[in-house]
Amino acid sequence: EQQQQQQQNYRKRNKRRRNHNYNNGNNLEAIKSAQRIFDEMQNRYKRSLIEMETGTDTDMGMDMGISSTKIARPDIISYTSLITAWANCNCYSGYSAQKAQDLLFQLEEESLRLHRHRYHRHRQTSNQQNQNMSDRDCDRDHDHDQEPILQPNTILYNAVLKAWCKSNHPDAIQNAFIIFQRMRGPCLLQLETKNNDSDTTSRPIMNQRKTQKPIEYEYEYDDAEDDDDEYDNMVKPEPDRTSFNAILHALCKKGTKESLQHAEYILNEMEQYEEKGCVNWSPNLFSYNIIIEGYSKKCGDGGFSDNNHNNSYSNVAARDHFALKAYHVLQRLLIAQKKQEKKRKRNDNGNIPAVDNQERRLGSYGNKLTRKNVKRPQQFNVATTLSPDTFSFNNVIFALTKSRLKKAPLLVEEILLYMEREYDEKGRIECRPDVYTYSSAITSWARSGENDAGARAEALLLRMEERSANGERRLKPNVVTFNSVIDCYAKSGQGLAGAIKAEQILERMECMYSAGDDSVKPNANSYNSVILAWARSDTRCAHWKSLKVLNKMWKLYKDGNEDVKPDLHAYNTVITAVSKSDRADKAQRALRLLRKMDKLYVHPNEITYTCVLNSCAYSISVHDGDLRQKEYIRRKALDTAMFTLEELMESPNLQPNHVFYGTFLRCCANLIDDEHRRITVVEPVFLQCVKDGQVGQIVLNQLRLAAPDELYQKLLGNVIQKSSGTSTKRDRVSIEDLPSEWRCNVRNEKWKDRRRVVRKKSKNFKRKHFNRSK
Repeated sequence: EQQQQQQQNYRKRNKRRRNHNYNNGNNLEAIKSAQRIFDEMQNRYKRSLIEMETGTDTDMGMDMGISSTKIARPDIISYTSLITAWANCNCYSGYSAQKAQDLLFQLEEESLRLHRHRYHRHRQTSNQQNQNMSDRDCDRDHDHDQEPILQPNTILYNAVLKAWCKSNHPDAIQNAFIIFQRMRGPCLLQLETKNNDSDTTSRPIMNQRKTQKPIEYEYEYDDAEDDDDEYDNMVKPEPDRTSFNAILHALCKKGTKESLQHAEYILNEMEQYEEKGCVNWSPNLFSYNIIIEGYSKKCGDGGFSDNNHNNSYSNVAARDHFALKAYHVLQRLLIAQKKQEKKRKRNDNGNIPAVDNQERRLGSYGNKLTRKNVKRPQQFNVATTLSPDTFSFNNVIFALTKSRLKKAPLLVEEILLYMEREYDEKGRIECRPDVYTYSSAITSWARSGENDAGARAEALLLRMEERSANGERRLKPNVVTFNSVIDCYAKSGQGLAGAIKAEQILERMECMYSAGDDSVKPNANSYNSVILAWARSDTRCAHWKSLKVLNKMWKLYKDGNEDVKPDLHAYNTVITAVSKSDRADKAQRALRLLRKMDKLYVHPNEITYTCVLNSCAYSISVHDGDLRQKEYIRRKALDTAMFTLEELMESPNLQPNHVFYGTFLRCCANLIDDEHRRITVVEPVFLQCVKDGQVGQIVLNQLRLAAPDELYQKLLGNVIQKSSGTSTKRDRVSIEDLPSEWRCNVRNEKWKDRRRVVRKKSKNFKRKHFNRSK
């Protein structure tokens, strides 16, 4: 019995290994072997055709008593098996998709040749000629008539389309459009690029159906050109919903602004076809979901435009644009749902199958809300009801959460209330909210920065706990939900009240974890949010409260809890809290924390050094003692600032940015009274800043305060004369007046002038693309 059990387990293990290897694309050698067999069959069939035309049959055919046309002829099953195998092979470089496409074109050529050959043979033969033909010729004609027709169907075209969709080839979309245009269907927009002398722009233009190049067949007839359209209509199938969805999938996978606009255009065309009565070309739930997912991914990537990845403000405006586009597509889906319900009421016999949500369920996720936690449905041609499901709502909520729209939290909560109402009152399981939905809604309130964000987030948390207690165990809050609520209180701007509430929620999580609930185990993000809440509380005890939480994290880590190890974010927040305190020795305290990070192998970054400089710059402003004490504090803070500057300059992995240089110039303005000494310190630092290309608006603002008139005229004299025509007014120098080499490496800078311009542009951008009154 043990031997039989071992043999059975061995067979199961080998079966799992075979299935695993097949599913992971390790069957490439088997497909190549099948391709060689197919090529051999085709070569033998071509030789038999040549022998048939010359009037001699093969010896094998004569011995077996069969015609030569039946020897090793690839049929539709051979083509279908091989095309499907290449299309399903997990070769993402485009090799397998190209192989499947070549076989499909070969099948088209063979099918068209057989159609023409049969058509002209029937036209050339007559009853009188058939009487004079020999028996052998009659048998040959009878064999041609009995040959099965090799006609490609829609399934083969869709298989090749899906193969191009899942490939990462740069020309995947163009090849998918070529396959679609070869079908007997509508003409779609095709993305084409036009290169100018100055820049390169991509825009969709109308691409009329181009005539295919004539295929050189082995047999041509004089009047074959007259019936090309008839032959093409006999061979080419019509596309279906799967074909359109495959094109939509390829466009949304590319993820550019032009491809998403193109996908939405195709969706509009599908809706128009549905109104005209073309049911096979009507959109289904996958059509809407794949476009919503494309816009959601664009928001998750930061909304980067193709031309400029460094302009943070334009990226924010683009992210808001894509979030609103996803929300509008969801509204279109709801309108389509209402239209479909009206049609179903009119037609009592129309039974539409229910939505299958097994492919659309959202999986579990870790400590952060990311787009990887949302699973994409892979149903291309399912005739479902046009009813948005959890996948649709969660993607729109994710997009709104990543945006900076003021009304984003209200829109998210409106969507959440709609899902709850549809599930509670109408019993629609596909609209059932999950933990990801509630956590995203809480995160949207955390990003809003409103004063009542913490209270609204806690109300959502209580609603989750109430529904979980009533039997919906899947809505039980986890560590991500609690962390989002703490983050809401930390960023709400409530000061001391927000910090106290954040610490109370953290203590509640610790109590629940000690009681045995591992799903709410506090991690580093939980403690970091509490540290941030105390750092933003603007209280006198903020710095030592933050330091107390940091020491608690080290204690828990030494006791064996590796999830709460203090990271760089925790130390940067504590140093920021120290720099905001009213202690006279806060510069030395910040430097001690920096040295402690080196001992504990927590590598600092540019933000850490900038926070230390910030504590040095404002050390003297908090002390009202005698002159000796002020001079001592000023000297110690200046020594700390100089030491921090030298350490960052000598670092092999870090480089000062424009914020660091601006903060150091602020230190010089506050801590150095002697003008000669200030010139000695400021001039080499500014020249190094120019050399690094980090002269931003913050550097200019601090240079006006730190540099004397003589030094300021020496450094920016030419720029002042070009901008204002005089050499006395400093305030007229702006960032646009500087040479481009001085500011070439400035990244993500925020200054008032630029913020005003971008806000005006963003408003015009929204008014241009969206009618807000509607």
